[in-house]
Amino acid sequence: LGLFDMMGNALEWCHDVALHYTTHADGSVTEDEPTAEALDDRRTRVMRGGGFGYAASGVRSACRSSDRPDNRNANAGFRAARTYR
Repeated sequence: LGLFDMMGNALEWCHDVALHYTTHADGSVTEDEPTAEALDDRRTRVMRGGGFGYAASGVRSACRSSDRPDNRNANAGFRAARTYR
């Protein structure tokens, strides 16, 4: 999934624009699709992983929230990651 040690100290900014999940008629959720649209600082971005101020149930990779990149708080950060081959 491309996730690298997501649980822990801070919510982690993702490159993806925050969009609502859509559901099928049977109630199943659609898969995430990468967006090819241009990004700017006015669009909210996905934040994942839960931060140090979250309850234990929120510290997981499925924890998903969003915020604008120009907003700052102590619970948000980013993690530089590289795939090692």
